[in-house]
Amino acid sequence: MKYNIIHQSWKNKFIPAKYLHNRILNKKIFKNYEFKLWTDIDNYNFLKEKYPSFLEIYKNFKNKIHKIDSIRYFYLYEYGGLYADFDVIIYKNISKLINEDKLCLFSQDIKYESNNNPLKNNNYDFFIDPMLMYSPPKNKEIKNVIDILYQNNHNECNDIYTKMEKAGPIFLTKHFYNNNNIKRIHNKVVTFNHKEKFNNVYGIHYCDNSWVNYE
Repeated sequence: MKYNIIHQSWKNKFIPAKYLHNRILNKKIFKNYEFKLWTDIDNYNFLKEKYPSFLEIYKNFKNKIHKIDSIRYFYLYEYGGLYADFDVIIYKNISKLINEDKLCLFSQDIKYESNNNPLKNNNYDFFIDPMLMYSPPKNKEIKNVIDILYQNNHNECNDIYTKMEKAGPIFLTKHFYNNNNIKRIHNKVVTFNHKEKFNNVYGIHYCDNSWVNYE
């Protein structure tokens, strides 16, 4: 791919052993990629330098997951490349799935999700998960996401699902469900609990939800 960098974020430089192991496995697939770690301090300084108008919103998010979810769009807009959660393991080359000139998002059938998921109760056939994303820099669709984030800082988020409405999977699904200006890659990187239900899978999202204890 054109922008051979993989952005990942953790609260500090002391990445847990299981995630270091995941990174080692991913490096076997992404052999010519730079793996860029962003810490909480890096994120703050990055916004302060590049996007100071968003910094106050970022600082005032009540839930840490909103910071974690929102910052990844800024990485991609500024530098391009891939964003990957630490609990994602890729074991087949995804380069041929990616359109280098478009925002590329990974989706999955929603029918296996919990009935508590509000997307499932609103007739969505799939959900888009920002656990893995690709974009060239300065992409207009990522810019649209960032513009919405500026306006989306007042919603109350009280449970695990509403917390995803600020900048996470529910937010992304609602805004890109019918968007034809992106490339949506379907059922290729799937959640671990449902992996046996899919064929020709390229990777697994283990859905550790480490952010639940990271508030």
